[in-house]
Amino acid sequence: SGADQKAVREIHANAKGEHYVVLSNQSVSAAAVQAFGFPTSYAIPTSGRLYQLYSDMVYIKPAAQTMWEAMDEAHVHLGYFVINNYWTNASKIVEAAKREAQTWWEVDEGRVTVFRYERVND
Repeated sequence: SGADQKAVREIHANAKGEHYVVLSNQSVSAAAVQAFGFPTSYAIPTSGRLYQLYSDMVYIKPAAQTMWEAMDEAHVHLGYFVINNYWTNASKIVEAAKREAQTWWEVDEGRVTVFRYERVND
């Protein structure tokens, strides 16, 4: 969707050239593929470890510790978690993630919410 494409561009701009990892659903990952080719920094929906961590964020708890694991897996110090408003329990996930992330923002009036996690001095 347009909101997914906008979120991907905003994440890329927000990272300011740093390497990063993104835990997101299939539509956001597809928008990243369309924008940047096959980005290894996105949790492409497969049986891979990053997608399992994304599933943990949306089905168990959007915990900072889970994002740290994703960042370790990708060997980066910057990570983003993305949730679309149509996702089951999206409002509860958003409220919980707000307490865990360093910062967050909405894209297209809340159609997509992006959470930023950064490890400093690590």
